[in-house]
Amino acid sequence: MKSIVKIVSLIALYLVLVSQTHATLPEALVAYRSGDYATAIKKIKEVQKENATNATLHYWLGVIYNRVQEFELAKDELTKALELKFDARDLYYELAQALYALDKIDLARKSFLISTKKGYMRGQSLYYAAYISQLKNEIPPAISYYQQLYNLPFEERKDVFQAAMLQLGELYYTQALKHPSTQKMVERYVLPQLELAYRLDSKSQLAAEIEDRIYQIKIDHGISSTKMRNGRPIPRQKWENKVYAEITYDSNVVYEADDAIEKAQNKSSMISKFDLLSTYRETLGNSVWVIPGINLNGSYYSNRDESGVYQNDGFEIQPSLRTSFEHTVGAEMAALSLDLDYVHAQKDVYADGTVRTDSNDYSISLGEQLKFLPQGPTTFKLRYKSSNSYDPTLDSQTTGFSFDQNFSFSSGNMFIFIAALDMTKYSQSPEQDSRSLSMVGSYIMPRWGTRFVLPTFSLAYTMTDPQEQKEERGYEHSFTPEFHLSYMFTPSLKLRWAVNYTKKISKDEESYAYQKWTTGFRLIHAF
Repeated sequence: MKSIVKIVSLIALYLVLVSQTHATLPEALVAYRSGDYATAIKKIKEVQKENATNATLHYWLGVIYNRVQEFELAKDELTKALELKFDARDLYYELAQALYALDKIDLARKSFLISTKKGYMRGQSLYYAAYISQLKNEIPPAISYYQQLYNLPFEERKDVFQAAMLQLGELYYTQALKHPSTQKMVERYVLPQLELAYRLDSKSQLAAEIEDRIYQIKIDHGISSTKMRNGRPIPRQKWENKVYAEITYDSNVVYEADDAIEKAQNKSSMISKFDLLSTYRETLGNSVWVIPGINLNGSYYSNRDESGVYQNDGFEIQPSLRTSFEHTVGAEMAALSLDLDYVHAQKDVYADGTVRTDSNDYSISLGEQLKFLPQGPTTFKLRYKSSNSYDPTLDSQTTGFSFDQNFSFSSGNMFIFIAALDMTKYSQSPEQDSRSLSMVGSYIMPRWGTRFVLPTFSLAYTMTDPQEQKEERGYEHSFTPEFHLSYMFTPSLKLRWAVNYTKKISKDEESYAYQKWTTGFRLIHAF
């Protein structure tokens, strides 16, 4: 747009010069376009001697004087062009530049705002109007002008947007210093604004200045770093708490207390569930995460006629400890993890209406997250689990290996692939030993609209080798497609609807083959 305005104005200058003298025309135009402004000024002035009231000549002299930083002369010529009713879209912008350089900032701001209204260089004009207001300590208009940049098309604001967002952060900081809860205001408004400015172009020269500013503000207010040694972000909130309430319909309940020899009951039921999850995230230096947590959950099955169904009634207590050593491999972020989990499960194992200890499970996993692909991280894990059941014949040990790969796309969508190989041995029932291969692919979509989220389509597949029972059962296969959709009431309150279908194929169709579908709603509150 700026170049179009200049071309039109050059044509106007050409016509003026043609009407006056052919001798000076080529020299004036060639001089201007080649950057020889002194010659251009000289030739235009020769024509101006006989055309003192020609607005186009005054305008072009003003523009050229701006280029050679003769701002007083530029201001005079551009003002004269205005008085003569010249109407170029960039006239007020050029005048504003001259006035700003002459420290006539009130008049400059007025001209920049007129330039904005005329639709010329709106991004730069708003930025200068905001910055002048900031210099004059006129905070509300300064904030308003910076914020108006959000409403401009990207192409109009891109050259000044990062600088504007930095200055907006500085204005927020000025206000925060006057607030009785300065640190709280810094954490809630100032740092997020500066971090936004940094993310707009993290590789720019200005980004380094913004990063230094963020670091200094944190030091000044005793706020811990937001990044680990390898650059991984540190969430500001250390505590994470979630409450889940769920109601689900299951068309064919599986006896979950004995999932290794999983059998369907061929009975349906409504299921009520609740979960309480709480974790605390702490860093040791800038290298190690320590994240203790606990999960409490319970379930109740409405079908009270079938003991194989309501045997699943009960609750679980699941303390955990997640640790991670943050490091780099090459230039990429990496993490070595060690996780410990314990699950104490109580169920109505005898179907007599009394919940008792069903099992105590201990597990440990060692993993490494690397980044082989630019689309996302890759994680490898070794796992060991020991399960001690109320029935000694069900005591087992499971050794496993898992692999997962994340793929992030430019659209914001994400695909996650997980594969796991597990080998389970039963201490007193070797005939139940098995090996299994599981794979899950999940496609996560970005937010749809303002509140709806369409996060996941997934497909899970498991192949089980029952080893000593292979002759009767063969290799068993199960397939589970799933879809879920969420609605956000607030950022901390979400309702999720899910539906999935499972089909298990076994040579022993009567005992182990089944199909089922489940659907339900889950209310999630984070705090």
